[in-house]
Amino acid sequence: MENLNIETTQNVNIEFRKASVAERILALLIDNLIWGAVFFFVIIVFGTITGAFETKPSTLLIIVWIVLLLAYSFYHLVMEYFMEGQSLGKKLMKIKVVALNGEEPRLSSYLLRWLLRLVDIDLTSGGAAVLSIIFTKNGQRLGDLAAGTTVIKIGEKVELKDFIYQSFDDNYQVVYPEVEKLNDNDITIVKGLIQAINNENVEPSVITGALKAKTLLEEKMGIQSTMDLNQFFHTLLKDFNKINDI
Repeated sequence: MENLNIETTQNVNIEFRKASVAERILALLIDNLIWGAVFFFVIIVFGTITGAFETKPSTLLIIVWIVLLLAYSFYHLVMEYFMEGQSLGKKLMKIKVVALNGEEPRLSSYLLRWLLRLVDIDLTSGGAAVLSIIFTKNGQRLGDLAAGTTVIKIGEKVELKDFIYQSFDDNYQVVYPEVEKLNDNDITIVKGLIQAINNENVEPSVITGALKAKTLLEEKMGIQSTMDLNQFFHTLLKDFNKINDI
């Protein structure tokens, strides 16, 4: 599985693993299986519903199918927007949509990806998406190319531990319990910042970006720290590991 580098808004390059074609296909299959189960359930209970409300089966059936088709049509757009780049299938496969500019994807990005599903997946049975993912540098389907996004692999606890682990003894006391407000992506960026600011050839722009990142993290946690950059970031990692029992 190939890796890709994403430069964050703090001018730090973070390396991620690209989601493979197989993982993306399996995620889609899981989503479709979930919807298949929903449709099957509706068919099973349909007779009971029509009997209870004494409604003409044909009329109610049309209404139910319209509602289901609309829900299915907007499923990926709504789920990815509200679940931070994941549908249920993507969540189970531990992959997610990210923006290549290091920011959180915007609604417009998800909208572009969703609109181009018609070409990528629906009209070509996924053929266009597979070819585009294989032959583009960042593993992007047409919707990703238009939206400036791609799909990465996340959430493997062992790999996360390997990446962000900071040792501490059993008696270690959490300094910032507010670290629970941070997510895996925040901590991954913190690790990247530590690596960047400890580089012997670190550039002033990286230090400036790290200071800005420290301020943003403090705002997100609702704290103010007097620690220097290195101490602050290492403390966040230890606190995060302790609270999450990593």
